Amino acid sequence: AHPQRFAPTHLRNGTLLIDDTFNAPPKGVKAAIDTLKQFAGKRIFVMTNMGELADEAARIHQEMGEWFHDAKLDGVLLFGDKGLLDNPLTACPGAHYFEDKAKLLAHLLPMLKKNTMLVIKGARSNTMETVVEGVIEAIGETETAEVD
Repeated sequence: AHPQRFAPTHLRNGTLLIDDTFNAPPKGVKAAIDTLKQFAGKRIFVMTNMGELADEAARIHQEMGEWFHDAKLDGVLLFGDKGLLDNPLTACPGAHYFEDKAKLLAHLLPMLKKNTMLVIKGARSNTMETVVEGVIEAIGETETAEVD
C-alpha cells in the first residue's frame, strides 16, 4: 500500500491522524467521510479541491459539500482552488477556506485533542503531506505499537 493512503498516526495529544494525501478521487473522498462519520469522537476533515474532473468538477464539488454537511463533521477545513471550493463552502456552511497552508495549520492545531480523528486528504497537486508533517511536528506522535 502507498504510505499516504489512509496511513494512521497516533499523536501525543490523543488525536488519531489519518494521512490520505496521496490523491483524492470522489469515491475516495466519500469513503474518507464515511469512515470519519463512524468515529465516536470529534471528527475533522482537511481537504483540497479534487483534481482531474474536467467538466464534472463543479457538480462533484457541490456533492462533496453535501457529503460534509450530511456527515455533521466537527470541522471541515479546505485549501486549494477557491473557484471549485465555493460549491462545497456554500453546501456546508460550517466549512472554512484557507488560502495558505500555514493559516490552515494555525486554525487546525488548537482543534486537535483527545478522542479526535483527523483525516487529511487532497489532490496530488496540492501536496497536503506538508500539513500532515506540520501537525506531527507540532504535536508529536506516540511510540505505541502499530494498531491494525
